[in-house]
Amino acid sequence: SHALYKSFWGGVEGGYHHYTLGPHSYLSEPTVMPFLSLLEGSWGLTQLAYRFGYDTYLSRPYNEVRDGPTNAVGLTQNLYGRDGASYATMGYQYGTEDPRCGTCSAEPLPGPTDTQLPVGNDFALQFHQAFAGVGFPLWWQVAVDLMYLYRYDDYTHPNSFTNFAKARHDSTHYFYASLSRPIIPHVSVVLAYFGTIDYSNISLYEYHRNVV
Repeated sequence: SHALYKSFWGGVEGGYHHYTLGPHSYLSEPTVMPFLSLLEGSWGLTQLAYRFGYDTYLSRPYNEVRDGPTNAVGLTQNLYGRDGASYATMGYQYGTEDPRCGTCSAEPLPGPTDTQLPVGNDFALQFHQAFAGVGFPLWWQVAVDLMYLYRYDDYTHPNSFTNFAKARHDSTHYFYASLSRPIIPHVSVVLAYFGTIDYSNISLYEYHRNVV
């Protein structure tokens, strides 16, 4: 990153992500993210960022089906308390996922009967997401972090699991809460909760997830 003007910075971040699912490699994703930051003294930070990634799925059922570029642009506002420990954050992001495979599909899964697998167009989408969060200290050096994120996925093609009768739309609610406390310099212990509630107009895709 570099100061373009006083309190106005530009920069770029690059990365590579590799995911595994059980014993198998699942997803490979290189990314690049240029950003602009406006530093508002000691009380705030506004940031505009664009993120490009390219997803390559490495195992079934998505390999050679769901591969393709992802794009997202977002605006974030952070506010900092005078105590140096409290903060509030909020933001909005718009993005797309565009599998290159189109209507192709993977081979049926082995078993007594063939299992239907998705086609590439099942996962072409535009999404909108917004979030808000706060953090503040309690007693005994304990810090609290709370976050809520809402995401709406608007899939752009009729879904193969409905025999192409309708397109999929998902509304997903994400919750995060944590308590953290330092135990030695540079090391903290954290108790955290992650919650996900996904509603879809195609019931196959609905799920709830709770992680502590």
